[in-house]
Amino acid sequence: MPITTEQDSAPRISRIGEDSGGFPMKAHNRQEEQFIHLVRLAWDLHKRGLSAAVDLQRGKEPILLVTRPSGPLRVMALVLNGTWFFTWGRGRDQRVRALAGEAAERVWEVAR
Repeated sequence: MPITTEQDSAPRISRIGEDSGGFPMKAHNRQEEQFIHLVRLAWDLHKRGLSAAVDLQRGKEPILLVTRPSGPLRVMALVLNGTWFFTWGRGRDQRVRALAGEAAERVWEVAR
């Protein structure tokens, strides 16, 4: 039986572009990336006390439905000129960069 050290039993931290086994990860298509951004936002909103669900209707873009008294807020993740945004309307004031630190805060304010 081989001798193991504490270092051997430590969880492996994967590098960007690898899965937890060290194998290259496949590239995500646009809808998979949308889903990842929306799930991250849903979790951040959940931590702030809001309910949210990702809606994956067949043949449509994934959206995040955020529960609010006046009806669900529909949030989409879109890429514009190579940058990901969350948007909940058509105006410039109705979007925020998906990776911005204040993204969940902005959506939370609109949903309250």
